[in-house]
Amino acid sequence: MGCLSATRVAEIQAQITKLEARLLKLETAYSEAATAIESYKLDTGQSAGSQSAKRRSLDELQEAIDSIESRLEHLRAKLRGTGIINTVLRRK
Repeated sequence: MGCLSATRVAEIQAQITKLEARLLKLETAYSEAATAIESYKLDTGQSAGSQSAKRRSLDELQEAIDSIESRLEHLRAKLRGTGIINTVLRRK
């Protein structure tokens, strides 16, 4: 955990928990969208006209999943103390 305070560790773990819950929801939505109708239109015959609905595309869902997975890996690396370290190389 390196030089992270106990408070910061707890904050990161809370973020990880929230992101994991979001990831599970997105993966479920992706599985459902893969087999579902992408969009539909409902005409009730009333004066209000028709209504349409569209699901998020698989590409959008996959991008969101990839983004959350990347963020999770970054936060877990912080907890392990193996985050990205910037180095400057100079020639002699």
